[in-house]
Amino acid sequence: MNAEAEVLFFGNLTEVTGESSIRLWDVEDTDSVEQIVLNRYPELRKQMYLIALDRQLIHTNRLLKNNHTIAFMPPFSGG
Repeated sequence: MNAEAEVLFFGNLTEVTGESSIRLWDVEDTDSVEQIVLNRYPELRKQMYLIALDRQLIHTNRLLKNNHTIAFMPPFSGG
C-alpha cells in the first residue's frame, strides 16, 4: 500500500522550488519522494540538502505509511 505525504521545503530551497510545501500521493518510500521532487524541481539537484521524516533526520531510505511529513532542509550548523 502506497502512502500520502506532505513535503516541506525550508530556507533557500523554498526559493529554488517556489513552494514551501506540496502533497504527494501514492509514494512508497523516501527515495521515491526524493525522485519525484528532483524530477519536479530539477534545480534542486544543484543544492545541498538534508531530509527529515517526521522531524527526524534520515540518511537511508524509509518505507512510508499514510500522513508522514518529509522535509527538505538546507545544511545547517549549530553550536
